[in-house]
Amino acid sequence: MADWSCRAPMKQLFRMLPLAVATAMVATACSRDSGAADPAPAVPDDQAATDREPDDTLTVYARDREIAEPLFDQFERQTRIKVRARWGNPIDLADQILEDGANSPADVFYGPLSDALGSLSAAGRLATLSDQQLDRIPAAYRSPDGTWVGTSGRAHVVFYNTDKLRKDDVPDSILGFTDPAWRGRIGWDPTSRSLQDVITALRQIEGEEEARAWLEGIQANAPAVFQGATPIVAAVAAGEIIDVGFGSHSYLDDQQAEDDAMNVAAKFYGGDPGGLLNVAGVGIIEGTDKEAAASAFVDFMLSQIVGQYYAEDTTEIPVLEGVEPRKGSPTADDLTVPGLDVRQFEELDGARRLLSEVGIIM
Repeated sequence: MADWSCRAPMKQLFRMLPLAVATAMVATACSRDSGAADPAPAVPDDQAATDREPDDTLTVYARDREIAEPLFDQFERQTRIKVRARWGNPIDLADQILEDGANSPADVFYGPLSDALGSLSAAGRLATLSDQQLDRIPAAYRSPDGTWVGTSGRAHVVFYNTDKLRKDDVPDSILGFTDPAWRGRIGWDPTSRSLQDVITALRQIEGEEEARAWLEGIQANAPAVFQGATPIVAAVAAGEIIDVGFGSHSYLDDQQAEDDAMNVAAKFYGGDPGGLLNVAGVGIIEGTDKEAAASAFVDFMLSQIVGQYYAEDTTEIPVLEGVEPRKGSPTADDLTVPGLDVRQFEELDGARRLLSEVGIIM
């Protein structure tokens, strides 16, 4: 399963927060008897689900400490509302919230849509956000029922070895990799959430049988199977086992930041299921008694300064309106696949079933 990890400590970006955001955050916090702005400790894994925090503390179940902790620290400094973060596999965290029910200590969930944020929405465990919050994000990257908003995403791409291939040599659609010319040249991880999102999109746009035929065609081309995108990028760079591979663009960016895999490029597929933007986002847990603080947190996560953080200090693509991604990356709008129903990404059971029926995973 693809993880949502990222390099990138915070640089200088949060030293100057726009006045409009600052005013909104402080206004939310002024009604609270806040304490010091030091970060609160993480919730231990064995913390009792019935534990509740003081009124000036917000419990956030979150993905990727490396990418999220600088955001939480800035939110604390700006609002004087403490964040108590529980880190972990986002699917496990979502499952814990569902299991705990009304006794969950979580106030906010921050994680990927697929199998995590989406499963909470489908189960009715997320509160409805304000119209003002929803309007900041394009419709393609927010919940149709108004219970979550996307913040950033990772695009599914095809990595290719530039010593062996030009961009024009790579098919213009992911469907093209069923051509026998690609036999023995492809690497993938069929257990990754990124690929299963692509299969889900194919099922919606092309139909169940076309998605099945694509999987059968890839399988007939004897793809090399890897665990995660990092070894796929390394194998493409080596050029001995495979020439191309499937995965999220951020893994290549991470390696090239360390001057590795410099002979690998990523082909983006705007508007095609093979170029799907796998989005992560934020939602408020239904029934929290910290509604004002939770809403202030969502406002902060939808601010321009956070969008710029994603664009400049991480390898993710911001989905906030008006924020440009880092140089060389497409915008979220460029990657929108027309006709997709984002509710289909709440759980990926259909994609896994198809992978199993074709004999790719057990």
